[in-house]
Amino acid sequence: MTKSNINLTENIRSWVVNSVDHNAKIITTGQLKGSTSSTLYRISLQLDQCVEHVVLRLFDNDDWLSDEPDLALHEAGSLCLAAKADLETPAIIAFDEKGEHCGMPTVLMTMLEGSLTYNLMIGRNG
Repeated sequence: MTKSNINLTENIRSWVVNSVDHNAKIITTGQLKGSTSSTLYRISLQLDQCVEHVVLRLFDNDDWLSDEPDLALHEAGSLCLAAKADLETPAIIAFDEKGEHCGMPTVLMTMLEGSLTYNLMIGRNG
């Protein structure tokens, strides 16, 4: 994560809580690295005695949205298809296709533990 306790709007925070469990409380938020078409956040929520971590993807890149305004819908559909594979994948929790709740198209998904690895093969022939 690059930043912690990012101030997300109250509308976004409420949407996240209501999408997960209306009794949940947001403990921390932090921006994640590695996205080009959107901004990713890790959100930790207190649920009774448990802490749950989710990923919020805000499609805030106007250039990408002008070319593909249904990015959130495609992402949600891709996560649903991926869930059928024999792989560990994030699960879709909710999505705001047009940004009616969050102010921009948004996807909320479960978080997988791990780290981001860049594997650039520059100047290498197949």
